[in-house]
Amino acid sequence: MRRANLFNREFDTLKDTDKVADATRQMLAHRVSDLPVVDADGKFVGMFKLDRLLAALLPAATECRI
Repeated sequence: MRRANLFNREFDTLKDTDKVADATRQMLAHRVSDLPVVDADGKFVGMFKLDRLLAALLPAATECRI
C-alpha cells in the first residue's frame, strides 16, 4: 500500500481572520474536530481544535445557573 492512499490531500481550511463562530459552524457542517488555519498567502499557521474550544468555553458555562 502506498502512503498517499492513507491520507487526504483535499480538506477544508480556516483563514486566520475567520471568527470562532464561523469556524465552529464549518467544523459541525463537515463533522470534523480539527481544521488547519492558513494566512492570506495560504501558509499553514496552526490548527483550530474542537477540544481546545470546549476547554476554553466549558468552565464559564458551568458557572451559569439554569
